[in-house]
Amino acid sequence: MRATKARLLLLSGSLLIAVIVLAMAFYLANPGRFSTKLVEVVSVLGPVPPYTPAGPTVSITLKNIGMIPIAKLTATLDIPRAGPASEPFTFQFNVAPSNPLLPNQSITKASILIGGGFDSDHSYQLIVSGTLTDGTPFAYTFSVRISTP
Repeated sequence: MRATKARLLLLSGSLLIAVIVLAMAFYLANPGRFSTKLVEVVSVLGPVPPYTPAGPTVSITLKNIGMIPIAKLTATLDIPRAGPASEPFTFQFNVAPSNPLLPNQSITKASILIGGGFDSDHSYQLIVSGTLTDGTPFAYTFSVRISTP
């Protein structure tokens, strides 16, 4: 009887280890499938109208891929500026607790990059940050290319 219990314990322990190893192997073989990000960068386009001598206009589209509405959303595009100002360009999206970005919805914001310019062959850092309607903050860094529309 004791030998049978010992074998059952050994077998169940071995089975548990096998399940964990298989789950880890599946996870490692599918790195993009298990994302904890709440926001997806749909597109970064430029130049888009209006065309101005002050700098190109860039349009950023983001999508809420989480399960909770987003109450605040900002994207910061790290592109060099001409002149002494070295701050990145900030895009404030039109969301609020009274007008949240719901799950599976997308939102677009365009901004003139005054004193800025870009090369569509280069990647730039885009920092997306915000707050969910439940008060949870988030921030992600993406590497993006600005595509022509």
